[in-house]
Amino acid sequence: MIQPRHESYRLLRDAALAISGNQLDEESLDQAIFDGGTDVGSPESNTDDLLLLVISNFCNRSGPIPTPQQMRVLFLPVFQQLTEGGSLWHIEKTSFYEKIIAVAKSLQEHGWDFVQNRNNVYLKALECYKTHQTILQGGKPIVDLTEATWAFMELLCSKYCGHAQEYSDNLALLGSASTLERFKEALLELINLPNWGVALAANFLKDSQILRLKSLPEDARVDSAYSIYVKPDVHIMRIMGSVTERYPRFTGGLGRYQGQPSEPWAIDYLDFPSPNALPFWKCIQDINHWATQAGVPAVEIDRLLYMCASGNFPEINNDFTMQNQADRYETLFRYLDSDSEQ
Repeated sequence: MIQPRHESYRLLRDAALAISGNQLDEESLDQAIFDGGTDVGSPESNTDDLLLLVISNFCNRSGPIPTPQQMRVLFLPVFQQLTEGGSLWHIEKTSFYEKIIAVAKSLQEHGWDFVQNRNNVYLKALECYKTHQTILQGGKPIVDLTEATWAFMELLCSKYCGHAQEYSDNLALLGSASTLERFKEALLELINLPNWGVALAANFLKDSQILRLKSLPEDARVDSAYSIYVKPDVHIMRIMGSVTERYPRFTGGLGRYQGQPSEPWAIDYLDFPSPNALPFWKCIQDINHWATQAGVPAVEIDRLLYMCASGNFPEINNDFTMQNQADRYETLFRYLDSDSEQ
């Protein structure tokens, strides 16, 4: 039985090194763990970058992913007209809504085929908006992105003075019971916005804080409130379901993650008011439980599990990683199972 402890964490790291095709050493593996977020600058402190992260996360979910430079070309002209001193506090809703709709229309119209001259694109988008006063029906992902971005900006303005730094600082505050309570509150705050699902919200929270965590001394990371923000994907939920013995290895669907874990993993779980999101929330808590017992930041376990299961390692040639998913899973559990044999 796999135990939630430091030894199993060490074996997880060894599995990652093997699955990478031994292209990584301990130091470069640490680098890979913290280089997994979207490259949009400093979303933990810069308001423009935080908004670009919203867009990047949404695009990752719903369609072709623009590069950070492409996003800046189309969106920063809008944001820069709205921000003063890094804050969105003073924005005027009607003016902004017209401008963000214009950018959305431009994205839709160009089919993500960005041009270099941002002024021409922006002017063409504004002309498009004046000509067509309603949102075009054919670009639902773009319309969803527009609504999601605007809703987040309203939240940022109404609760956090329109500033990324204040939003980030608030994520470090303890909730009524624990740091996980704060994670829960932050998730609920986002999934109540239009077009924000729980997976998108969790990924956004993780990406928005991982650079802040990386900037801390290594011995300070485990006690940081920013270490709890993780986003288990399908791979991670499948693996954690097997690790915790919630269901027999690799046989359970994601909806079955609500099953009772084996005794070493049994903890007092916080409930989640959205039934559909409860399996996802249980997995988040299991990852944090393992991290607490191992004495490491939860995001490290999250990232290691993702890299092992997907074979996607930053900054290395993934053609030389273990290509077959079944082989990656088998290798991962061969390492983890060796802990229970000791």
